[in-house]
Amino acid sequence: MDGAVTWFRWHARRALRGAGPAGWLALAMLAGCAGWWLGMHQPALALAEQSQADNDRLDQKIARLGHRRLPPPATPQQQMAQFTHLLPTERELTASVGKLQALAKQQSLQLGQAEFKLSVDSAEPLARYTMTLPLKAGYAPLRRFVHDALAEQPALALEEFSVSRGDAKSPLLDARLRFVLFVGEGT
Repeated sequence: MDGAVTWFRWHARRALRGAGPAGWLALAMLAGCAGWWLGMHQPALALAEQSQADNDRLDQKIARLGHRRLPPPATPQQQMAQFTHLLPTERELTASVGKLQALAKQQSLQLGQAEFKLSVDSAEPLARYTMTLPLKAGYAPLRRFVHDALAEQPALALEEFSVSRGDAKSPLLDARLRFVLFVGEGT
C-alpha cells in the first residue's frame, strides 16, 4: 500500500509541474465548478423540489374544494353606488363636523372661526363639503389632529395645509387647514 501512495504522489507532482499556467487555471476552474455545484446548485434543486411539493399540495387542496365560481365583477356603476353608500349624507354633516371639533378639543387645539361651504354639481356624482379651519397649536398636536381626522373619517380629504409662526419664539403655530368631506347620495 505504501508503494502505491508513493507512486501516486510522484505522478501527481509530475503532472502538476508539467501543467503550466493553463493547467493551473483549468484546475482552479474545476474546483470552482465543484464549489458552485455543492454551494449553489444543490440548494437550488432542493428549493425547486420544495416548491413543486407545495404546488402539488395546493393542487390537491383545490381539487378537494371543487370549482367554486366567483361572482362576476361589479360594473363601474355598481362600484360607484357601493362607494357612495359608504359616504356621509347631507343629514350626517353635522355629526362629521362634530367629530372634527371633538378631535381638535382632544388635541387641545385653539379653533378659530371656521368656514363651511357645500358644493353640489349635477355633473358630478359626489358633493363636496369644504371646511376651512383656522387653528393655533403646536406642531405635534396639529399633526396628530390631521392624522386622527383622516383616519376616523375615510370620506375626508386634506386639501390645504398652511402653517405660519407669528413670532419666532412662540411655540404655537398659526395653521389653516382646508378639509373636503365628500358627501354621498341623499344630498
